[in-house]
Amino acid sequence: MKWFTRIAVFFAIVTFVLWFLGVLLSDRWVWSQWLAWIPTPVVLFFFVIAGAFCVCTKKRAFALTIGGGAVVVSIWCCCVEHHLLSNRGNAGAIKIVAWTMSHSKKAVAKQSADIVVELNGDITLLTHGWFVRGEPAIREWLGQSGHKVINSQFTLLTKFTPLKVQTLIASDGIYISEFILDTTAILGDVLVVWAIDLPSAVSSSKMEIANRVLRLLQTVDTTEPDIVIGDFNMTRNSFAIQTMFPELHDVAIDSGVGVLASFPVEYPLYHIDHVLIGSQLRAANYKLINPHIGRHRIQVAEINP
Repeated sequence: MKWFTRIAVFFAIVTFVLWFLGVLLSDRWVWSQWLAWIPTPVVLFFFVIAGAFCVCTKKRAFALTIGGGAVVVSIWCCCVEHHLLSNRGNAGAIKIVAWTMSHSKKAVAKQSADIVVELNGDITLLTHGWFVRGEPAIREWLGQSGHKVINSQFTLLTKFTPLKVQTLIASDGIYISEFILDTTAILGDVLVVWAIDLPSAVSSSKMEIANRVLRLLQTVDTTEPDIVIGDFNMTRNSFAIQTMFPELHDVAIDSGVGVLASFPVEYPLYHIDHVLIGSQLRAANYKLINPHIGRHRIQVAEINP
């Protein structure tokens, strides 16, 4: 039993150290991005197992150490990774809804459309929403004043008038589209929205992807984005995201509420879908909703000028 206790404690400590390095170093290198993707619940699991062995073998010093580590990781998980104790519920001038629809959309198109209509976003971005965007409920909801704009694999449903739409990048699994919307009545200026979808292969270097994005953006004529929305396939503390968009801020950090992980949908471990905003905007509220359909949770953000 003592050997099992030592092994359990060893695994708990090693897992904690690797996890901490991942938090600290993020995805700067390929080897560190593997550490950055260690789920915090896995660290807690090893701490609980090790703590149970320590209690059973009456290793009080080990039990206190492991228990202290478990408390620290739990606080981090509840208050930093997720905002489980936050009670923010402020409404914003503009409501943004974003859903990465990587699922069998035809079979659940009607249910998906009903969810989109119920959320009633001022700006709704659907990634891969091919069947959903044609549903009668969507057409009825948009009415005569709403707009449906399609570019690449993105569908933008909005109450604002689109002024410009263009593909910025569509290369090697990297997709970025630009939508410029007339929001002067609310924000006093137009709103430049970039929709983004990046490669999902876990073996790909996130920094290499970020550098490719920067190189490709240099080849096109662009307007600096006010908002970037979509499936980054990078975690919230991603150094690669900061490299691509150093002037933008993840709204989940300041205004997130509840469980802040978007994938997989039922038991989310990773926050890989994001809404980034510039300094001219302020986030009032951000949450992730479980649609019980597909693989990604839905992002809902409220923003103000």
